[in-house]
Amino acid sequence: MKSNVFSQTVFAILIFTVFFSCKKEEVTPPQNNQPSDEANIGVTFNFKAEVNQTDDFMNKGEIFYNAFGNEFGVTKLRLLLSDVVLHKTDGTSHTIEGYHYIDMDEVSTLSLTPTEKITPGDYESIEFVFGFTPEKNISFMYPELNQISWNWPDAIGGGYHFMQLEGRFVDNSYDTVAYLTHLGPTIDPTTSETINNDIKLVLPKSFTVSDDATDVSIDIKMNIDQWYQNPNTIDLNVFGAAIMGNFDAQIKFRQNGENGVFSVGNVTVN
Repeated sequence: MKSNVFSQTVFAILIFTVFFSCKKEEVTPPQNNQPSDEANIGVTFNFKAEVNQTDDFMNKGEIFYNAFGNEFGVTKLRLLLSDVVLHKTDGTSHTIEGYHYIDMDEVSTLSLTPTEKITPGDYESIEFVFGFTPEKNISFMYPELNQISWNWPDAIGGGYHFMQLEGRFVDNSYDTVAYLTHLGPTIDPTTSETINNDIKLVLPKSFTVSDDATDVSIDIKMNIDQWYQNPNTIDLNVFGAAIMGNFDAQIKFRQNGENGVFSVGNVTVN
């Protein structure tokens, strides 16, 4: 009898010890001395443009020359970029959804500071889309763009403008006349297929964001000269005004836009 009582007492003590030992282990918080990988560094994109290696080109008269030899000036430059991605050397990336409308006459549009943050590390390239991708280029989808008449007619592809570059040039008759380089979708006359003409760009740029950085400033540059050269030399007498519905013109400008129109300039890490 005493043996049974003794055995039951020992068993109870063992159960009590195991129960509270396990309970103590479960409630002990884990130790974590690793640095946080949270994205908490702000980024700002600054949009710049130049003609004939100068950024002082708006409303200066017909003092510039393109590759063909047209003498021209710039009175309007508006464009739309979307879906920015910053790529790191370790294979990860930061995506900034949405679009940004730029008007060189509107200072408030010349920079973008998104709510999305980035992490420290080594970066190797910046990606974005000139215009909208086909699935996002839907007519009348964006109220803000509708209000500024940024729409592209449905009869020639629909959706929205990608760029409006305007000014005046000296034509073959030595008259000063308007040119309107308006770019967007186009319709192939042989197949009736809509060609969206967006340009996806991945621009190489190496920079390092330190662990103690608070913000990063990135310059995105556009070389206007390149729209009129390489691989297609554009004569404004041929593709000056009224090119929105011109399939050949839209394709040639898109091809030029794929070859050096955009680049990444200075990157400043603070």
